[in-house]
Amino acid sequence: MANQEQRERLLASSQEDNESKAWNQWRKQHPDVHIDLMGADLRNGYLYGVDLRGADLREVDLSEAILKEAVLREADLRSACLIRADLTRADLRYACLTRANLMRASLSRAALEGANMQACQMAGARFDTSVSGEPLWPEIAASAWDALQEEARSPTTSADRLVDLATSWPGYRVRHLLAANPNLPQDWVIILASRFPGAFLTNPMLPWWFVAEPNWLSPEVARHVLEQVRQEPNWQAVAQQYADLVVQLERRAADGSGPW
Repeated sequence: MANQEQRERLLASSQEDNESKAWNQWRKQHPDVHIDLMGADLRNGYLYGVDLRGADLREVDLSEAILKEAVLREADLRSACLIRADLTRADLRYACLTRANLMRASLSRAALEGANMQACQMAGARFDTSVSGEPLWPEIAASAWDALQEEARSPTTSADRLVDLATSWPGYRVRHLLAANPNLPQDWVIILASRFPGAFLTNPMLPWWFVAEPNWLSPEVARHVLEQVRQEPNWQAVAQQYADLVVQLERRAADGSGPW
């Protein structure tokens, strides 16, 4: 059962300053107080940047809540309802989210290192940009996993569908395959290049894009990809070819022949 005094303090703080400053200050002043919000109704709450690290949030209803940049590190969110919650840039490191409902939630740029997300419901969860860290993801049935990988690899999969896969669950798990798909739009190939440099370099569209527009890839992204590729022992030959390409890009930038 939730501590009603804590619930009221939290909601009053969010309504007062829209950034939970009063709540966060109270937590700093009372670091040893255990936060118990188990089963609390916090639907539609504006909890931007709220500090709920280590809190008991089991079965809490946070559906459609704004939790941008919230600190939920090591929080217990088992069976919590987070439908359509905005968890953009939230800190969920080492949080327990088993059996939580994250359908249509936004997890863009969330920190998920060590989080336990097993048995979560994640249909429609959004990842418009990468998360940091690797959690324990929910299991995907073998047949569904095989079909998902085939769709991500296939050159017949439409560009719109590939983007949808790259930005939602469970397609997020096959972005390494999407980076090599020739139908993935160029802007998304660039987004995935730094995270999956090996797959990026096998995309058959790369030479065509360089022919059509030599300056399509910035030297910054090119250098980052090269640094990542150099760490892979099987990519030495490709890394050298890529290094030559980076030099050409940098020369174009220095000569002012590129649009940088």
